[in-house]
Amino acid sequence: MAQEETRQERNERIKMQVALDIKNGAAMDVKITGQRTHNSQVAISFLDKAVVKAQDMGCKVEKVIADAGHDTLETFKYLGQRGVEAVIKVRKGVEGEGGIWQEMAGRGFLFSI
Repeated sequence: MAQEETRQERNERIKMQVALDIKNGAAMDVKITGQRTHNSQVAISFLDKAVVKAQDMGCKVEKVIADAGHDTLETFKYLGQRGVEAVIKVRKGVEGEGGIWQEMAGRGFLFSI
């Protein structure tokens, strides 16, 4: 029988985020963080590096597909200001009044689920 993992062991895990050019199969950027680092804490700097690298290669980032850990207003604004479509699952409860949907309404930002 497998031994149950302790809280300390879970917290010592690492997470790897990878920005991929899915047309060419190329890794644009890789970021390694600790388990306790939330995706939203590194999203903008991570996306910025990937966008710059794509531009250096003569490419344009058209769409970002990410999980609900990236559904912050700052991420949507960052992508929208650059004309990048955000395909990000929005967490339950944020689509209501005062949530991201209300904040983004009428601003011309592109996003979908």
